[in-house]
Amino acid sequence: MLKKSLSESSNKSFYLISILLILLFAVFSYMFPYSGDDWAWGSQLGIDRFERFFDRYNGRYFGNFLVLTITRNRLIRTILMSLSYYLVCFSCYKYAPEKKNSSLLLSAILFFVMPRAMFAQSIVWSSGYSNYVPSAIISVLFMLMVNNITGSDPPKYPKHFFVYTLLMGFFGAPFIENVALFNICLAIAVIGYTAIKFKKAYACHFGFLIGSIAGSLWMFSNSAYSSISSGTDSYRDMSSSISDLIETALNHLTVICHHL
Repeated sequence: MLKKSLSESSNKSFYLISILLILLFAVFSYMFPYSGDDWAWGSQLGIDRFERFFDRYNGRYFGNFLVLTITRNRLIRTILMSLSYYLVCFSCYKYAPEKKNSSLLLSAILFFVMPRAMFAQSIVWSSGYSNYVPSAIISVLFMLMVNNITGSDPPKYPKHFFVYTLLMGFFGAPFIENVALFNICLAIAVIGYTAIKFKKAYACHFGFLIGSIAGSLWMFSNSAYSSISSGTDSYRDMSSSISDLIETALNHLTVICHHL
């Protein structure tokens, strides 16, 4: 009886903390100013990009749709942002070995103490949020779904999980290029790991791979990437040799290590 009472008390505390966190995120999200190219997305320029379906701009279709919406309605932006930021913290809580309320609170604290430059570009900046946060949440949700592969027993999944992961892979790609490629690598790693460890293959793992590849192909079919690869894009370029690629990777690694 005492154990049941403690469990009920813990559940009530969890829901209370969750509601307070969502409200806190909502207040901050409402107060975040529009900045950078948020103003372009919220103006006629954003509509012009939409009318040509972002041709010659980029293939971040879902991210572009999202930023078009949230730069025109502050209430929608507040709701979506606050729920997204809570999901980030909730995902950390779900990953914790023991599901304690302190895990949720700690993840929220860490959320607010991330480096200022990273916080400004991925959390406050609406355009950055639209590309980085939803795509990251989809990747993390997939990792939560397949987290059971780390156990000693072969995992079991409902048959409908294939549909879920297929859609997650597809919708997770056209937000930003690096996450789209990461999801493909993630799916391959999960498939390879389970094949070696359990000598089995699972449809839902392949669903995420197929969806990620399909979404990536759709994204990279945008004419902007052919311009970038040919060197005719006036704003963006790409590494043209192995040495350039290595130098670029090392430079980005330095930035990542600095922020972490």
